[in-house]
Amino acid sequence: MIRPLSAREIKILIFTIAVAVLAALSRLVYFPLVQRQTELDDKIAETRGVIRGEDAVIRRARAVDARYRAYQDRFLVRGTQEEAVAAILKDLETTIREFNLDVDDLKPGPVKSEEGVYEFPVNLSLSHNLPDLVRFLYTLQREPFLFTVEDLQVEKITRRNNTGLKTKLQISKLFILPEKSEGAQAGGENGADE
Repeated sequence: MIRPLSAREIKILIFTIAVAVLAALSRLVYFPLVQRQTELDDKIAETRGVIRGEDAVIRRARAVDARYRAYQDRFLVRGTQEEAVAAILKDLETTIREFNLDVDDLKPGPVKSEEGVYEFPVNLSLSHNLPDLVRFLYTLQREPFLFTVEDLQVEKITRRNNTGLKTKLQISKLFILPEKSEGAQAGGENGADE
């Protein structure tokens, strides 16, 4: 038979069970919690690093957007493509008259489009003197015109009374049209197909 435990043996048994329970709790609960906390702290640190990197990208993107908006305002033309081309030609003809240049030939080229940016080339043939040409070209390349000189050929011509210059000039202008809403684009595409 089993004899009853003495008071001392009961204290030892309770102490042993307590140590075993503490060891089991530390092994099964405490250490896994500490390990999980360490893993979560590492993930949090890693995520913070990623967020800092993405935040820097977002700040750079906002700075680029701000610069883009400034340029977009310079090149944005209201109205349709045809209205934009007509306005550009009108401005060009007005500027030519301001500088008293004789236009021998003015040929607008076809508008080229790439990713929402339009390029409108113009071929000009002018008769003039050198100072007027220089001022004209300077004005065309400044705001509000912002033309790009693609090709320039200058020839000396002699007339009965004086000597002048004849210039063949190819210039182009970039412009952006306002974006249309999705419904307007879909309606335009359906109308074009019919």
